[in-house]
Amino acid sequence: MMPVIDRQWHVAIPFWALSLILVLIYGLGADFALADELFRLEGGRWQLRDQWLFSEVLHHDGRVLSTVLAVILLSALVVSALSRRFRPFLPGLGTTIGVILVSLGIVNGLKAMTDGSCPWDLSRYGGLLSLEAANVFNTIDGGGRCFPAGHASGGYVWVALYFLARLYSPRWQTPALVLGLTLGGIFGAAQQLRGAHFLSHDLWTLGICWFTAVAGFFWLTRSTISSKVGERGESIAGSDCGGQSSVGGKSV
Repeated sequence: MMPVIDRQWHVAIPFWALSLILVLIYGLGADFALADELFRLEGGRWQLRDQWLFSEVLHHDGRVLSTVLAVILLSALVVSALSRRFRPFLPGLGTTIGVILVSLGIVNGLKAMTDGSCPWDLSRYGGLLSLEAANVFNTIDGGGRCFPAGHASGGYVWVALYFLARLYSPRWQTPALVLGLTLGGIFGAAQQLRGAHFLSHDLWTLGICWFTAVAGFFWLTRSTISSKVGERGESIAGSDCGGQSSVGGKSV
């Protein structure tokens, strides 16, 4: 049976790949380069900010879709808790919900703690704030609470389903991973086109959602293994006591 968490493919490679990409983005100024190009293509203003497809379908209805998926997941948790047939799925479903809530909590907590502004807030893109306001730790312009990307987290949190699938039905791991990455990618790209976020904001959100899921399922598998080892130890100890209770037909 393959491990749910592979330290190389799920921890080391994603960590170093994401770190390298972020270093390149910040070092080369790719955030501003991409935002500059999008702003130019939209005619020197964020034309898609209030466009129906982006503001209503991909933003508002995207939140609705995430809520629907959450309701389905919660329903599955309730069913697994009440049904003996589906009870084996309870730990995995509970962990999935847990890591989703923690991921959203981290993202929203960072948005409240940092001062990074959205592209549409900056004078470079028709806003009122200086470029310094894009720095997530700036103390000059106040900031727009735009770091990390909140809307993209509504999609990227579903990468947790990838680990849920690896736990119970590995054949579904790839579709589950594609679902989470696609939703997060679409939500994030839509917000970038609206001028709401820089590329790095979305990548930080992806990293938070991914590594929170890794930590949650690593804890689940470790605790499950420890529990089984403990149960096995108790069983062996019980067998030894039973075997020693009678020697030569006499109690000892």
